[in-house]
Amino acid sequence: MSSGSWSSQQTHRPVLPPNPTAMCNWRRVRNHYKRCGHYIDLVRPAIKCEDRYCKFSPAHPPDCVPPECTKRCWQYHQFPEQYNPVIDNICPSCIQIARAQAAAR
Repeated sequence: MSSGSWSSQQTHRPVLPPNPTAMCNWRRVRNHYKRCGHYIDLVRPAIKCEDRYCKFSPAHPPDCVPPECTKRCWQYHQFPEQYNPVIDNICPSCIQIARAQAAAR
């Protein structure tokens, strides 16, 4: 493909501002409990950015609406932040089962 045809394709794409490092996204936390081997996924909180060019940001102006918004602003969340802490303990469910078994004795 020649460079001339490439630039003609680029003119039809929306011109977006540079992608900031911290856009709106989701945080995914999955705890791994070492002693029982179970995993527990925690609630996925939304992380909000302060970028006026992000459709999901509280800083996004209310008067920025389609079709200009779809040309100028980010229309999707970034890839989620993922954390997988390893906890040297048994999970809450196993603790509850152990307590119930101990109380039954």
